Amino acid sequence: MVGGYSDGGQVALELGARHPDVAGALIVGGAYPDWAGSGLREVWREFLGADASNTPDLAHLDASLGEGADHVKSLHPGGEARWQRLIDQTAPMWLEYEGLTDDDLSRIHVPTLVFAGDRDAQITVDLTVSLYEVLPNAELAVCPDADHAAPIGARAGVFAAAIRDFAVRHAGS
Repeated sequence: MVGGYSDGGQVALELGARHPDVAGALIVGGAYPDWAGSGLREVWREFLGADASNTPDLAHLDASLGEGADHVKSLHPGGEARWQRLIDQTAPMWLEYEGLTDDDLSRIHVPTLVFAGDRDAQITVDLTVSLYEVLPNAELAVCPDADHAAPIGARAGVFAAAIRDFAVRHAGS
């Protein structure tokens, strides 16, 4: 079983589409394959303050992160130079990612739990439902009163219960 939320959810989708026989089941949260069509690329471009050459502006990113900037940076030790490298290395993932097509997703035949929060402004419920509808063997779980950070925040227990239920039913898959 392979899974993750947000970046990890995107990785799980990629793994399932590119290597359909590797995992027996997938758990995907906070992910959406059609970056260009969904407008997410533009959201990330604004969030990162990226210019036309996709170079992020760290001062703009700090402003976007607001009061949480220092906390996020503390999760990635190594000082300002390391933070700059991390952002420079990961920005293309958000700004140049081609995404997955419906044909790519249709190759994912393993049981897949697709979950989201009903108040997630980044990956909306509509986008999550669109992903769920394309996957041939998917289940959908939507957590009430949960935003994009909820799986690691106050609503973590609700997400954990849905994941646990799915994992128990698909153990050994």
